[in-house]
Amino acid sequence: MSSWLRMLSLLPLLAPVTASYAEVYKWVDEQGKVHYGDHPGNARSQPVQIQAAPQPDPDSAERREKSQKLLNEYSDDQTEQKKQQESREKEAAQRKVNCELAKKNLDTYEHAATLYTTDKDGERHNLTDDEYKKAIETSHANVKKWCDE
Repeated sequence: MSSWLRMLSLLPLLAPVTASYAEVYKWVDEQGKVHYGDHPGNARSQPVQIQAAPQPDPDSAERREKSQKLLNEYSDDQTEQKKQQESREKEAAQRKVNCELAKKNLDTYEHAATLYTTDKDGERHNLTDDEYKKAIETSHANVKKWCDE
């Protein structure tokens, strides 16, 4: 029972501490400057009511998470679009190279007096008329494939 009495005797000592902690005063000095303090600065000092900060919106964390998720998705989309663009550019460059090669081959085939193949021993074998026509057709097909879009 004596511990209860001791605790009750300490309560009056704690009350002024909490009360003085909550009081803020505002006053204006002779030069017109506004001052704030925990004790009155002059006879015209007035207590100021301090309002508690608003509680955080419980939905704000969820909105922040959704926003971050959308930003991440947008960033991923941008990265994917950049990769696709780079792939298209690489493909276009390769098509250009293939087109120029196909045109060069066609020009060579059309202006050559004779066409031939070389076997594994390095021996040349002239193309027959049918093989020549087939080579020209294939060259035209390659030009169409790589140069026409």
